[in-house]
Amino acid sequence: MKPSPSALARASDSRRKIAGESFLKFQLCPNTLAVFTMRQVLEAMTLPTRQLTPMPNTAPYMLGLMNRRSRVLWVVSLPLLLGLPLPSIPVQQYSLIIVQVNSMPLALAVHQVDGITWLDPTQIQPSLNHLSTSIVPYLSGCVFQQNTVLLVLDAAAVIKSPLLRQH
Repeated sequence: MKPSPSALARASDSRRKIAGESFLKFQLCPNTLAVFTMRQVLEAMTLPTRQLTPMPNTAPYMLGLMNRRSRVLWVVSLPLLLGLPLPSIPVQQYSLIIVQVNSMPLALAVHQVDGITWLDPTQIQPSLNHLSTSIVPYLSGCVFQQNTVLLVLDAAAVIKSPLLRQH
């Protein structure tokens, strides 16, 4: 017996609900995992340090400027912006996530990009109490997954950060 079209539609809807939404998973710093919704991500890339133009008299989290597809973008160290410590090991290249909210793009340097993951938005829980208060304004919540915590960050909150408005 052939399933009815409405039965196929219901099965397709249930698969979509199980699959959830796509997120870009990355390491803010070693052992700190986070995600951005793919709706806010333009691309992930690596940038050799020599292709970054440092700008004088800026905060330590303002790494400099880069040229990408005929656009000049600020590159910001996301861990430093969020008040997280970074190892002081010199790097040869940056792992970047280019996010965009409305028409405002920003390149965010992170420790490592891990790829795309699918999360059910109903799994996102309120922020953890023991997180640094410097992270909380940029956090949409947390997802607990296989003995790890994924911080769900909001790219719009990062782009609108009062710290970035000072520059």
